Amino acid sequence: MGLGYVPNIENSSISAEQVILIPIDYIHLYSFNKNVKLDIGIGVTFQFMDENYGGKDEVLINGTFGYRYQPTNGGFLFRISITPFYSFDEGFWPWFGLSFGHNF
Repeated sequence: MGLGYVPNIENSSISAEQVILIPIDYIHLYSFNKNVKLDIGIGVTFQFMDENYGGKDEVLINGTFGYRYQPTNGGFLFRISITPFYSFDEGFWPWFGLSFGHNF
C-alpha cells in the first residue's frame, strides 16, 4: 500500500483535480545481498480524466527499473526508479519514482 503525489507542472494544463490514475503493476525484486535489491516490473495504469477539461480515459503501459534498499528484518526503506509510460496516443514519456518509509 502506498500514496502517490503528482505535482502540477507549471506548463501543464492538467491539475490533480482533473485526473485519476490507478496503477496495477507486477514488480520482481532481484536480491544482490540481504538489503539491496533491483526492482524490475511492468504494468498498466488506468487514466480517467475529467471531460470538462477536454480529457479522455486511457490505458497506459508502464515499466519500472530501480534500486531498492530494504532491510530483511525491518527498518528504513528507500527506493528510486525510472518508470516510463507508453500512451497509444502520445507515445513514450519518461517518469521517475522516489519512495521511502518503514519496512515491517
